[in-house]
Amino acid sequence: MTETTRALNILYTLSKDQYDKLFGQESGQESHGSEAALVNTLTHREHQVITLRFRLGYTIRDTAKELGISYETARNDLKKVLTKLESALVPKDIT
Repeated sequence: MTETTRALNILYTLSKDQYDKLFGQESGQESHGSEAALVNTLTHREHQVITLRFRLGYTIRDTAKELGISYETARNDLKKVLTKLESALVPKDIT
């Protein structure tokens, strides 16, 4: 299973509370551990893309249209978020 596939599987199984804990940080709320690392590495655009795509259920094409960006840009931003998510949440195999 690829890193992106594992990250997508995690995203699709998150509850709303878990999603909000990872991506919906309100000002003044503290995050700890991998959640803090993930939230702090997302750009504003990446946060917008992940919110539209996974919280509101937009397609990548609809996300791009809503944000006024190209499909490719939205897709690339999503890939960046998935890579960051995978790094923050999926334990690496120790050899």
